[in-house]
Amino acid sequence: MSQSAAPQILVGIPDLVIGEVDGPEVYSFGAIGGLEIEPSGRIFVADFLIGSVLVYSTQGEFLFRIGRSGDGPREYKFYPCNISILRDGFLWIVSDGDGFLRVDPRRPDLPATLERIDLPRGGPPIHCEPVGLDDESALVAGAPLFDRDAGLTLRRVRLDVETGQLLGETLVERPSLDEMGWRRIEPRGNARRIGEAELWERYAPPPYGNDYLEAWAPDGRFATGVTARYRINIYDVAARLQRVIERDVSGPPLTAEERRRTSELMDRRRREAHPDLPYPYPEVPRHKTPLRKMWFDRDGRLWLERYLEDPTNQAADVYGLDGELLFEAEWPVGISLELGAIRRSTGLGVRKDDLGVSRVVRLRFTPKQLRS
Repeated sequence: MSQSAAPQILVGIPDLVIGEVDGPEVYSFGAIGGLEIEPSGRIFVADFLIGSVLVYSTQGEFLFRIGRSGDGPREYKFYPCNISILRDGFLWIVSDGDGFLRVDPRRPDLPATLERIDLPRGGPPIHCEPVGLDDESALVAGAPLFDRDAGLTLRRVRLDVETGQLLGETLVERPSLDEMGWRRIEPRGNARRIGEAELWERYAPPPYGNDYLEAWAPDGRFATGVTARYRINIYDVAARLQRVIERDVSGPPLTAEERRRTSELMDRRRREAHPDLPYPYPEVPRHKTPLRKMWFDRDGRLWLERYLEDPTNQAADVYGLDGELLFEAEWPVGISLELGAIRRSTGLGVRKDDLGVSRVVRLRFTPKQLRS
């Protein structure tokens, strides 16, 4: 596709919803930590609260669960917070802190083929970011790095897939909250212990303001950026800059309803602000940021979700490995696709209703029929 040609627009149409308000546990999700769609179409849902991965047919019928929190056979003491089927064919289940589960979804005796891979004592605690396999078949995962002065940053670690041994690590730089325009709203209290350091300041983002973006590809690459600028850096596994995606794009104006809701939110935060540090943002912004969220899908495509003037739709620009714009995607508002469970033209998202009930929604992306 040439840079001057108008990109193709694909529209995501929901064709399946899984989840009930008062149904059985396997249809009432507590906290969805990850989604995956098998090439055959089976659906995997990692529920952080119940400590299991739930598996459904292509029609949304519950099939079985993988793992259960506990001390018995095929039980474990940590919770699934991200899942993905990598190029080795295994379903990798990321723990909340200290290891992985590896399952072969092709085995007929699934779910009995549960294998836990523990990290060595003293090894890096693992973040709930998507994992990948690099060209040398090492597992690439995110791990927090604590510093007394800098606070929380992030590093990417390479691990042996059989033993969990640390093979290497790469620091991922990110701007500070001050550099992104966030302001402190509480000088003391609400302390968070981070390693040996304690952060006593609590920050608040400006409404529709700048935020940090990072995304992790299934082959170990990663991308970084901020929402205030349409400029994304893509790095290889060793954190070498591969390419930059940049466009001159401004964020759309807030609608009247968005301005009203934002004004109410800011008024509430002013009332809750600490007396020594008043709420630092005096006015409702006129415009949103160009970017909203970012993620890699299971095919390695980079999705940059944009804010739109039309509040009834969501949209993203989707880029290939070479940085070329492949297509624009649109789908109904209220469905989050940021867990990245998208293969070819089928994706899984999470939709929450006003009561906080989560449901899994499957979308089929097809070319948009433009009016002549």
